[in-house]
Amino acid sequence: MAISHICDDDVADEPPHTDFRLPNNVEYLIGHNIDFDMAVLKNAGVSHTPKLICSNAMANFLLPTLGSHKLVSLLYHFHRDIARVQARHAHAAIADVYFTQLVLGSLIDLANSQGHEISDMKAYMSLVKWLVYPWHLSFGKYKGEAIADLTTHSDGAGYLKWLLKQDTVEPYLAKACEQALGLV
Repeated sequence: MAISHICDDDVADEPPHTDFRLPNNVEYLIGHNIDFDMAVLKNAGVSHTPKLICSNAMANFLLPTLGSHKLVSLLYHFHRDIARVQARHAHAAIADVYFTQLVLGSLIDLANSQGHEISDMKAYMSLVKWLVYPWHLSFGKYKGEAIADLTTHSDGAGYLKWLLKQDTVEPYLAKACEQALGLV
């Protein structure tokens, strides 16, 4: 409940997530933290992996110094008037779909304004390879700094090495740190 504000009694009469079936012809799956969504789907027995589109990864790439990349934070960043009225519905599936649509559209507009030229799915997917890995740290004493730049001084490199030893480091962040440190 701490993350979603959904209580057990809110879903007591709903079917379990393991009853969900993702049609095999789904080519793209869009979400704000799509790796989490895909892990839930795999847990439910989904055997194929569509091409994944993550608005969270895109936000981290395009807005590395923004204070928060949570879906509602991005909704406030891009669509303040809508957020003020509708943010209380966050984590309800239909609301999150709508919020993700709005945020992803705004992120695509921002990417285009930065010269990335996203006009179709093929163009987006060519950018994806850069989106999955964080380019900047989003927390800690080096928040907002480019991971690659941290390797240029001993304190920053030491911090990245320390970070790699943590059990909770996200896999994409670990890979980005390893690449910056020349460990892979």
